Formats: sequence, structure tokens, C-alpha cells
Amino acid sequence: MSLQFNKAKLASASGTLFLPLFKESLKRMDSFQKLLGFDLLKRLHSYKFEASTMERLSLELLHGKNLSNVILIGLGAKRDIDQEKIFKAFSFITYSETQKKYRTREMTIVYPGGFNNNLLPASINGLNNGHYSYDKYKTKKSNMSNLLINLVVGKVPAPTLNKIIDKSTKVFDGLNLTRNLVNEQPFSINSNGIG
Repeated sequence: MSLQFNKAKLASASGTLFLPLFKESLKRMDSFQKLLGFDLLKRLHSYKFEASTMERLSLELLHGKNLSNVILIGLGAKRDIDQEKIFKAFSFITYSETQKKYRTREMTIVYPGGFNNNLLPASINGLNNGHYSYDKYKTKKSNMSNLLINLVVGKVPAPTLNKIIDKSTKVFDGLNLTRNLVNEQPFSINSNGIG
């Protein structure tokens, strides 16, 4: 029921591949096309994907006998991006994984070129925010398995990224505890129930 983050390179991408894209990124898709092995830009035009804010496109690709899932998420125009839009887009990534029927063990998120590193904490916070569910009294449980997230981030040193991840994890551990207490039945919130 936890997230594990790992800094990775594009060539070692594994699991479900998430590609958050700015509108301007659609013109520079060479590295993805080499990785995926087909003309991604042509496919995006055929589906009329424009990378508008929160626009999503899911592609299932067959590589030999392996089926892989590539999910593109629009971030809108780069000049219009802010922390709230980044937070929502990245929350969607982990939330969508918790709602699947089958368990995903690993995913790779490839940050777009030119991603503002000041927005990196908002993206990590979004990932942590989306990976929450209070299922104690539900018959249909969410998929809250442990999840390894490989982050392909440009020029961010690993110690800086680890510091952002640690801070976000601590904040959301406290936030999730508070969410659990708020969602709990009133009669169970007493000194014996909490202790």
C-alpha cells in the first residue's frame, strides 16, 4: 500500500508508460518514437490528441508477445501551466491505477522536456495524493498494492529528487491519517479505538 520512487532513464522504461505532454511537446516526439518503435506523432494526429489540459489517450501496443500500455496526459500550453494543473494531472496517474481491477506493480512516468523543476514537488505531491483510498467499509476494494514508480526526469540530481520525495511522503502520510480519522465511524473514535 505504498509508493516507491526510482529515478530512471528512458531506455529502461518498464510497466505502464505515462507521458504527460505540453502542447508544444507534440512537435518533438523523436525519443518516444525510437522507444516505442512506431510513428507516435502520426497516431496522435489520427486520434486528434492535442495535449489539452487533462486530455487523455491510452494506447495498447504489441511488441512481439508483450503487450504494453502507453497513456498520454495533456498538460495544456506550457505558458499556462501552474502547480494546481500539475497536481491534478499527476494525481490522476496514481488514482487511475488504484481503480484498475488488476494489480500494476510498476509504472514509468516520463516528464516532458523543458519541465520546470519548480513544479516537481507538485507532481510528486499529486502522485502521493492519488494513491489513497478508504475502503474499510466498502465491499469493492481499490487496488492499493505496492507500486514502483520510475521517474524519468531531466536534469534533476538524485539527492534533490530524493529530498522532494521524502518530504512529500511525510506530508501525505500525515494527510492520509487525517483522512482516515475523518472517514471513520464516530463511535469508533475514542481513546480505545484510536490507541
